[in-house]
This record gives sequence, structure tokens and C-alpha cells, in this order.
Amino acid sequence: MNYLFSFAEKDEAPVSKAGQDVVLHLPTDEVTLDGRESTDDHAIVQYEWTLLQGDMSVHMKVPQSGTLKLSHLQEGTYTFQLTVTDTAGQRSSDNVSVTVLPTAYSTGGCSNVCSRYHFFCDDGCCVDITLACDGVRQCPDGSDEAFCQNHSSSSGKNRKEKNYIFEPKSDRGGEHPAPEAGAVLPLALGLAITAVLLLMVACRLRLVKQKLKKARPITSEESDYLINGMYL
Repeated sequence: MNYLFSFAEKDEAPVSKAGQDVVLHLPTDEVTLDGRESTDDHAIVQYEWTLLQGDMSVHMKVPQSGTLKLSHLQEGTYTFQLTVTDTAGQRSSDNVSVTVLPTAYSTGGCSNVCSRYHFFCDDGCCVDITLACDGVRQCPDGSDEAFCQNHSSSSGKNRKEKNYIFEPKSDRGGEHPAPEAGAVLPLALGLAITAVLLLMVACRLRLVKQKLKKARPITSEESDYLINGMYL
């Protein structure tokens, strides 16, 4: 009797990512949401955007799969839901909010008149510099948060290189650590003094040796004379 076994490959559910929450300041009234960072172990076949909260008069357009362009936004808070579907029909949803503030309460806003106290967005406008890298997109194109992420990854790389270059020798293979800068000068002076003393001793020994060579040896007669003189 033959048995047939069928092993179905496991298919994980997709993960929907609607992007970061957005804050706009009038007169800026448009923004593009991007959900293309959503993932699946096979493929995502459908992106669906739904307005859950906010003025229904907002204009919504899909320029390309996974994105949603909003325009004619009014003051208030909007909540959009992104639902993604994979090849197996599994679905996942994520929400993103868009807050539109009036010009009177803007702390900088997206303006074409910028100064050194503003962050310059890639699309040409600017926002208050204190609003950059706060986890919320202030620029319509999101360049204020993208700049923060790029700067953080670059700094992190530089820190790793510095740690590698200035790694203490005592942490590697039991090697002895290098002497501190303050101890180098006394050590050098001590070695110099020791060398001078050794040189002086060597010169003194050489002079004594030369004097011993020049000294005339005592004859046997002189020796007998000295010995007899001791008994007189």
C-alpha cells in the first residue's frame, strides 16, 4: 500500500505599514502617504486605503501602487487605514493620522519664506527647526524625518570606526597598555641620567686600568729590602 504525504508550505501573513503620522500647517493642504514598506514572505498583491476619520471632501488619488496622494485637506485630524493582501488572500491593516493645523497656531509651518531657524524641506518649503527629527513628518515630502534617519545611521558608522581605531591594547590578547603621556617625560629623564652615570663609571674604570698598566712592578731585591726594613 502506498501512502502519499503532502506538506503545505507555511505562508506567513503580511505586515502592513502605513507610514509615520503627519502634521501639516495651513496653507499646506496636500501630502502623499506611502505604504510600500509593507512586507510579506511571498508578495503583496493589493493595497487598499480607507478614510476612517476626517472631512470626507478630501481628494484622494493613487499615483502608484502602495501610495495615496491627499489634497484639499481642511483643518482637523484625518485617520487613514491601509490594508494589504498577499497571494494567499491573507490581510493586514495599519492606521496613519494626518493632522492639519491652522496658520494661527503654526510653530513654523511649511513656508516659502525661510531663515536659518528653519529646516529646509526637499520640496523647497521649510518648517520650524525644532520640529525636525521629532518622529512626525512636518514636511509634505517627509524629508525632515528622512534626514534624521540618514544622519543617525551615518553617525553610528563613524562611532564604530572611532571605537575600532582607538581601541586600548590592554583589551586585545593581554598586551600591555601604552604608558600615559604624563609618564613619558620622567621615564626619558631617568633613562638619560642612568646612561650618563654608566658612561662616567666606564671612563673611571678605563683610567684606573691605564694607571695599573703604567705602574712599574717591584723587583725581588726591592721586595727583600722592604721586608728586612720591617724587622729593623
